[in-house]
Amino acid sequence: MDLLERSKGSGAVKDSVHLLVTAMEALPEIMLCPLTSCGRETLAVLSQLVDSLKDEGEACIPESPPAPLQQDGELRWAAELLCSCDETLTELSNSWDRPREVLLEVLALTVLGVHMLQPRE
Repeated sequence: MDLLERSKGSGAVKDSVHLLVTAMEALPEIMLCPLTSCGRETLAVLSQLVDSLKDEGEACIPESPPAPLQQDGELRWAAELLCSCDETLTELSNSWDRPREVLLEVLALTVLGVHMLQPRE
């Protein structure tokens, strides 16, 4: 963040990076490490689940998810959490007093941010 403060980047970029870093700091390290080191395919599926929450308030794990998202996978908790809600992310933002929903929103922000930072092929 210190480097970003000294850069000539736009305020919106700085705000976005700050939001991502804050969201990542809010997640327990045991949850964050697998998220930031997972493969591109796994991150894409998680990002699709977040997109479903943004648009419809309903996310569903695909029939053949990548290994980390399968039943005993290290990121299955993230997929299940993203699929456990029937509200849109906007509706969740209006109810910050509920801890589970706050974790869901922090997870969604982290997934989207890490996905955006992935190099494109």
